[in-house]
Amino acid sequence: MRAKETILVSLILVVAFFMMGSAGCSPTNENEVGPYLGGTKGITITFAPEAPPLEVFDAGVYPFDISIQLTNSGEWEIKKDDIIVRILGIDPADFSKTQADFSMRPFEDLLPSTKEPDTGTQIAGTTTSVDFQGLNYKNPVTGNMPMPVYADVCYLYGTNVISQVCVKKDPTDTSSKVCKIEEDKSVYSSGAPVQVIYFHQSIGGKNLLRFTFTVKKVQESGDVFEKSSKCNTEGILHENKVWVEVNVPEMPGTRCAGLQGGTDNTGFVTLYNGQRTITCTQPIAAETDYVKNLDMKLIYDYRDQLPQILTIKHTQ
Repeated sequence: MRAKETILVSLILVVAFFMMGSAGCSPTNENEVGPYLGGTKGITITFAPEAPPLEVFDAGVYPFDISIQLTNSGEWEIKKDDIIVRILGIDPADFSKTQADFSMRPFEDLLPSTKEPDTGTQIAGTTTSVDFQGLNYKNPVTGNMPMPVYADVCYLYGTNVISQVCVKKDPTDTSSKVCKIEEDKSVYSSGAPVQVIYFHQSIGGKNLLRFTFTVKKVQESGDVFEKSSKCNTEGILHENKVWVEVNVPEMPGTRCAGLQGGTDNTGFVTLYNGQRTITCTQPIAAETDYVKNLDMKLIYDYRDQLPQILTIKHTQ
């Protein structure tokens, strides 16, 4: 009986060992505590209660407001001049307004959500509102007429990314216990709609490291555009473009394939089906083995919309 119990305990320990090993190989282990709050949101858009109301009346007898509330739910500061809020879906002239009246900017910068480093407590980002006042449907209608109203928001946003690379005096040495070169590495992205979801390091040659990472649009709603393009939708020139910066401090010579319009380690990439994999090389001349931090920035314009149905009713 004791022999059977010993065998059973041994099997349990072996299974537990392999489960722990497989969990440790994950580059984004959920149990790891990273430096960021995380999350997939940039700006969260909501309509204020009754602004707009669900129903209004025709013939210019029912003025109302549209108040769009913006909350910076991510971890990148947004300057007020880098946000454009528009009302789409309805003709401004029908509501006694001009096209210019349906485009505004907030009156304040939107500070990011932050993580208190010692306690991990979340400090909420700025919430502000953009108010479109005095809309009034001036034409008569017959019966009830539903109209789609869209809060359309375009803003400049970014993502900070941290990972680590293993640097060795001899990259082919597998006996060193300091770190491993050939493996997936943990990668942490700040809360944002575009993130790095995968990071892998390998040997690139004698005195050369190679690392590969995947940039992905992780927020389900919204679209990515080239930074500072104001979410230009004319053609496809500015769509799905992300500015990428890769930096290994105190280690020059980083070169990344596929980056355009920048330098060896900066430039634009175009996302295909919402993502793009990039490969970089890093020359090394190390006298010892050590772990080195690696920083990345992703910068882009992001456009998101929130719809609501506005019903125009005939004045009795």
